[in-house]
Amino acid sequence: MGFLFVFIIASYVLLNIIFQPAIIEHENEHVETNIRRITEVFQNEMKHLNQICADWSSWDASYDFMVSRNQKYIDENIEDSTFINAKLNLIHFVNMDHQTVFSRAYDYVQKKNIDIDEFLRDTVNMNHFLMPRMQGESALVERYMSGVIATHRGMMIVSSRLILTSQDQGPTHGVLIMGRFIEPMLDGIKKQIDINFDIITDHDRIVEEQELRIRPYVVKKDNDKQFSVYQSMLDIRGDIAFVVHFVVPRTYYAESMRLLKYAHMSFVAFALVILLGVSVVLEFLYFRPLLRLKESVEYARENREFTTSVVIRSRDEIGSLAQSFNVLCQVIAQNNADLERLAQTDVLTGVANRRFLENFLCVEIQRSQRRNLVFSVLFFDIDYFKLLNDKYGHQCGDFVLQKFAQLLQKNSRKEDLVARYGGEEFVIVLPDANKDEAVQQAERLRQLISDTAIAWGDQKITITSSIGCASYPQNGDTAERVVSSADIALYAAKDHGRNRVIVA
Repeated sequence: MGFLFVFIIASYVLLNIIFQPAIIEHENEHVETNIRRITEVFQNEMKHLNQICADWSSWDASYDFMVSRNQKYIDENIEDSTFINAKLNLIHFVNMDHQTVFSRAYDYVQKKNIDIDEFLRDTVNMNHFLMPRMQGESALVERYMSGVIATHRGMMIVSSRLILTSQDQGPTHGVLIMGRFIEPMLDGIKKQIDINFDIITDHDRIVEEQELRIRPYVVKKDNDKQFSVYQSMLDIRGDIAFVVHFVVPRTYYAESMRLLKYAHMSFVAFALVILLGVSVVLEFLYFRPLLRLKESVEYARENREFTTSVVIRSRDEIGSLAQSFNVLCQVIAQNNADLERLAQTDVLTGVANRRFLENFLCVEIQRSQRRNLVFSVLFFDIDYFKLLNDKYGHQCGDFVLQKFAQLLQKNSRKEDLVARYGGEEFVIVLPDANKDEAVQQAERLRQLISDTAIAWGDQKITITSSIGCASYPQNGDTAERVVSSADIALYAAKDHGRNRVIVA
């Protein structure tokens, strides 16, 4: 009986002190993954609005409008379709005397003009958080601001930028403010990340506000079946703007605990069998599988490695628990892979982003130095892209960027890296290619681009590209210098009439 008692206690410790904490830890990681996904999708919305505001504020027509107050600019560019296509609710121009030059608010869902009280004033206080920060009479400390603000109509993401020429030159004559309400975006965001959540804007309803001022999110256990997660979202001034609330079902936890309960009962039953002399059978059927499962759980917990799985072929509760553990590991590994892919990929075009490009160039520099090799860089810029955006709209512009990236990717070598550098600029890195080979590839791609018609509705759009070419080590011994040389050559191509290749 003493052996039976010891065996029962040991099985209880194994299941409830070792496995249960590991299950809870996996559950917490699932909560943190959802929090990261929600944060990233709001950040992507803010980046998209910043890009639209940047395009408009660096447009020569906007710069001329702030000087001439030309009504034609308003009539031709700030139409209902502008708000609908870009999903905008606010376009607001302010001069450097803090006077409102033009302001329009529009509900792109109900397709009607609206009033936003916070932007109805004729003047804007010079210390307003959306105005650029000044030091002295002329020095700019910040050229743009963006974030979340509260209006009487609800929470809005806003982007504020100084209006300069397309060459990023001044002097500036004012500030462009663009805004988009958060509420109409929520259904699309929920479908995109497959998480059902709601936002709380009434601070009287935020009972966790004091805790959220200390840490970015709070997890509350409603019951054994679900968690409630409260995640704070800060406004442009760093205060809590609203709280994202979502519920996490504890399905895996409940199933795991049920399996743990049955497994514990099985251990007790088989302990009696051990007393009758079947210790060898018990050793092979339970102790060894449990030990493998325990080692797998501890290995995953200590090393954050979720690509391995534990093999237990039994069809009892322990086998089901192992399968559940393996499924959870697969889900976490897939989520980690998706996050890694998203961190390296440009969301719009699907090619590598600038961060991945910079890492790739560092590795390529080291490889070329060790083996005394060369490589080349091609820097692309779509000619007159802003005019295309103005004529057909930003949705068409995004579609052209996607087709342009696909053309580059399809017609490059497997070892080449195609990346979006920013806006309408793309870079191709050609490992082991000298300058002559790079120029041949650039000319081939340039001709292919100009010969390709892009179908947009019933329109056939043709584009051209200016290309700058530079090589390592001829044009620089670091990644920054090679890219800079290609960039300078690109601008030379644009200055010489566009739709051409210039070699650094």
